[in-house]
Amino acid sequence: MKKILMFAAPLALVACSEAAVEEPVVEDDAMAEGEVAAMVTANGTMPGTHEVVGPDGSVGTSVLNADGTHSSYDADGNVTEEGTWWVADGQTCFSNTLDPDEEGPTCWDETPPAEDGSFTATNTDGESVTVRPVAM
Repeated sequence: MKKILMFAAPLALVACSEAAVEEPVVEDDAMAEGEVAAMVTANGTMPGTHEVVGPDGSVGTSVLNADGTHSSYDADGNVTEEGTWWVADGQTCFSNTLDPDEEGPTCWDETPPAEDGSFTATNTDGESVTVRPVAM
């Protein structure tokens, strides 16, 4: 269950061997000193509080912070997971510092968000959850 409460991301990377390499676009408005660009999940979802519904119908909450940290909570508000999150290879990945036996991060493929912002995330073990942003 603790691994199910987090989600991740699928915008599959499409590459063509003969495609021209484009230079990154540089914005005219420079960021102020010390300002950090907002992190987003692999499917473009913004950090914030999300309801996570597991395959068994259990409901939890996941909080993704813009600084790359996260926390997950069960239905009773108990912390089930804490750590960091990042995007790698088209997936959103999570570490769990509360689990000393964790063998590595859990990474998730995500469907594109629906109009209401909800999406399905599937981890590398094939477990899927439904994720919905919570309005604050």
